[in-house]
Amino acid sequence: MENPNPSEGGQDGLEIVSIGALYCGPWDKKYWSSTRGKDRFPYPVGYRAVRCHAGSTYSMEIHEGLKGPVFVVTSPDGDSCSGQTPDIAWDAIQKKSCSRVKNWHGKRFSSKINGGEVCLF
Repeated sequence: MENPNPSEGGQDGLEIVSIGALYCGPWDKKYWSSTRGKDRFPYPVGYRAVRCHAGSTYSMEIHEGLKGPVFVVTSPDGDSCSGQTPDIAWDAIQKKSCSRVKNWHGKRFSSKINGGEVCLF
């Protein structure tokens, strides 16, 4: 399902472009966030979203891998990182694209954020 109006994102800067489809196959348990519990949610193949973070818009996708989902995050300048979890992909793109920033006191802080939260995977 495609978003008919891609310029409109939610209040949190997340825009779901495609919801993807549930995976059915030999590795289907890998396509869920956990094996049980109330916080269990699927990782649908073909899911695509964009999110604004720290003034930049990142693209996030879930692909079918050989032994489970592959999470891909792409930065605005075209750098792309992937991993077996949203956190791995997001951490890699942050290391590649986001530099550490100084706050007004001159102390350094990182722009680190949880991959699952930013991607809504």
